[in-house]
Amino acid sequence: MTSVFEEFNIYLMIEQETLVQALQALAHEARLGVYLALVEAGPAGLPAGALAERLGIGSSALSFHLTRLRHAGLVASTREGQRIVYSACCEQVAELTDFLRNRCCRSGAAACEEVCEGRSRAGVELRLRRHGAGTAKRRKS
Repeated sequence: MTSVFEEFNIYLMIEQETLVQALQALAHEARLGVYLALVEAGPAGLPAGALAERLGIGSSALSFHLTRLRHAGLVASTREGQRIVYSACCEQVAELTDFLRNRCCRSGAAACEEVCEGRSRAGVELRLRRHGAGTAKRRKS
């Protein structure tokens, strides 16, 4: 029988493994370019051919990079007839950055205090803007 503490440690190891996979996938210039192009394309994504053309990457190299990004949970693919359309999984990157920021901010490290406080305020402002709140304030000033 495992304790709650052991289960929590297993959960953290899995989260860290996922984090490492995502960071490794994004740590390559071409894969970062692919991911950013898909982010710019929005939820509709891009077909592989259009993505290859936009980035100037050969189809076999693009396929390799998309596979790495897919395995890291950063890219999703859907079949539309004869073509495959790829889209960015922005939620995964949001979770990744939240995980890193929360670790820093929870640590109580003096080096993180200013950053965490600033990010906290910026995050609240961004969420307000996304939901339409605060637009009246910006228009008045």
